[in-house]
Amino acid sequence: MEPSFPLVSRGFTNLGDRSPVFQGHSGTLRTLAIAMISAILIMGVFIMPFDSISAEAGIWTSTVIDYQGDVGQYSSIAIDSDGDIHISYYDQTNESLRYASKTSGQWNRIEVDSEMSTGTWTSIAVDSGGNSHISYMSSTYGELKYATDAGVGWSNQTVDDSAIVGRYSSIALDEEEKVHISYHDTTHNDLKYATNVNGFWEDLTVDNEGDTGLYTSICVDSQGAVHISYYDLTNQSLKYASNAGGDWQNQTIDDAGNVGTYTSIALDSSDMVHISYCDETQLDLKHATNSDGVWTVNTVDSDGQVGRYSSLVIDSSGNAHISYQKVDSLDLKYATNSGGTWATEVAESAGDVGFWTSIALAPNGYPFISHYDQEDQSLLLTNIRQGPPSAPMDLTADPGNGYVSLSWEPPLDTGGFPITEYFVHRGTNPEQLVNLGPIGNVTDYNDNTVDNGVTYYYGVSAFNSLGEGELSELVQTTPYGTPSPPGNLQAHLVDGQVILDWLIPSDDGGKPVENYRIYRGPSAAQLSLLTTIGNHTEYTDGNVSEGNTYVYRVAAVNEVGEGQYSLAAQVTWNGGSDLDLTLIIGIVMVVAVVAVVALLLLRRLRS
Repeated sequence: MEPSFPLVSRGFTNLGDRSPVFQGHSGTLRTLAIAMISAILIMGVFIMPFDSISAEAGIWTSTVIDYQGDVGQYSSIAIDSDGDIHISYYDQTNESLRYASKTSGQWNRIEVDSEMSTGTWTSIAVDSGGNSHISYMSSTYGELKYATDAGVGWSNQTVDDSAIVGRYSSIALDEEEKVHISYHDTTHNDLKYATNVNGFWEDLTVDNEGDTGLYTSICVDSQGAVHISYYDLTNQSLKYASNAGGDWQNQTIDDAGNVGTYTSIALDSSDMVHISYCDETQLDLKHATNSDGVWTVNTVDSDGQVGRYSSLVIDSSGNAHISYQKVDSLDLKYATNSGGTWATEVAESAGDVGFWTSIALAPNGYPFISHYDQEDQSLLLTNIRQGPPSAPMDLTADPGNGYVSLSWEPPLDTGGFPITEYFVHRGTNPEQLVNLGPIGNVTDYNDNTVDNGVTYYYGVSAFNSLGEGELSELVQTTPYGTPSPPGNLQAHLVDGQVILDWLIPSDDGGKPVENYRIYRGPSAAQLSLLTTIGNHTEYTDGNVSEGNTYVYRVAAVNEVGEGQYSLAAQVTWNGGSDLDLTLIIGIVMVVAVVAVVALLLLRRLRS
């Protein structure tokens, strides 16, 4: 077990001119110290933490996978159905084939083959069991080799040693998980193909017209037919070969200038062919396909000098995803037509990057790109960030009567996985928020569990399959409403007037009551506004007349508006039944005086 590595510093140097044809990659010892460290690391398996480095392009992030010595050239990436990542690459310091994998959240690296100088021109494929299959070249012997961990541990074998062979190797598996490899015969300048479909390795020459077979890329369709893209150096053209018709046939796809270097081939779900490649004349990235029944060629990116080290993958919807290098600035770029038209962006610009790019899609459809940083001599992995979402944006809170209406915008960064839920956090103290629970994948919410007049703080977070993301910026608001009904309204007919009184509302709606509105009518269904008074709880209605019935209701009003009606109170002035108090007192006094006078007269008569 080796110690985990800290994040290294990154610098910039000029790569210089790199020919699209053969490039020398002989290993050299850099310093005695590096050699001693490398010797300790040979055949060592170790776990490395996932150290992220900042990327200029928003949601893209890059990770240094290996930087012990000069490592990362000829990288090739595959992702299995469980989402585990597998990368093969060359260790130039030790002149060996290396392999890195990320399982259970940890990175593991291992030296697969260190026999003499070996491990250039690697290509990797993963079977349904998550086992890796790697084709590569032994530079010492000029052989095509194959390594796999499908058995007990890693094993490797020679596939073809008939000449100097193995450059530009590309590997694919068929549905029976048999191996197919395309590669270049340097001795004869031919395109070759090898397979073990019959249980043993067989090889044959596919194209021997001129100097051809460089930059090969291979795939196998659902019927087991093989498709190979490659560069014809003699004619400086993109070529394509297939045995889909039974016999091998090859054809020129694009010969407009010097085109066809750095090819990468992939099939869509209909087994139609897609090829990315570089136009060396213009230094553009191009794409060719026969998806419409005939071959069509399009320029994907012509912004500056681009297109070398292209790698292509097709998603389940038939959309293309391409990684490649921006040559004039040594950046890693990414292109896709998933939006209907071709769109490109810089995925990594820190360092001299984008050499030997290789792209694969995770089960969720997001791209992962392995590539070589020439300045730091390290293997990088660049991908759209995988994790919980970033914070939702533009949260607003609109208060109402007993509720707060929230709305927001989705996060800029979903974390690489679809958002499935949002969580609303609320509190009367911004430091003590309570999660109100998931509310679904919506961007608005009405909180109707609030009290009017209380100030609340809100934040919202998004949730995906990797967890809950960051909390949005907090907003505060105070819900206000109209008052509740005034209580215990009473109406009394006194001296030809109706005296009203009532109790204040039990809930003022969060704002003080400013006045009351009194409604009157002959019935509860026929009320109209009688008057508006100040903040008083009694009123005398002197505009009444005998023989009528009066129904009253009262509503309190605050800054927000008018509240609910009180219960109705009713009085009826029936004439004699409701006598004037002064009249009653007068009658009583007259009767009393008459009684006194009568009593005095009676006493006199008796005397």
